[in-house]
Amino acid sequence: MEIRANYEPGYQHKIALYGYEKDKAINPITTTEITERYLPFEPFLRLEKKEELQLLFNDLWHLGLRPTEGTDEYKSELKAMRNHLNDMRALVFTENKRVDLT
Repeated sequence: MEIRANYEPGYQHKIALYGYEKDKAINPITTTEITERYLPFEPFLRLEKKEELQLLFNDLWHLGLRPTEGTDEYKSELKAMRNHLNDMRALVFTENKRVDLT
């Protein structure tokens, strides 16, 4: 099964999801009224392989969507890595090899 994402034709702010399996298309999802709100609800879709979801994630990334959770940690790690690289560059490319790293 493949689930893909792209902009809705004619709209650059709406993302459309398309799915198919072999020669069968996934039809639009319908909703049903529920009387009791309890979990677990039956999932409307099950993917058997991680690769199937990876295609969708890649498409969404290409469209500009990013995870909201964990981005602060990522930014902190990236900043620390950049600082470390700058320190290493200073060590390697400074002629007298004495560098103030403060």
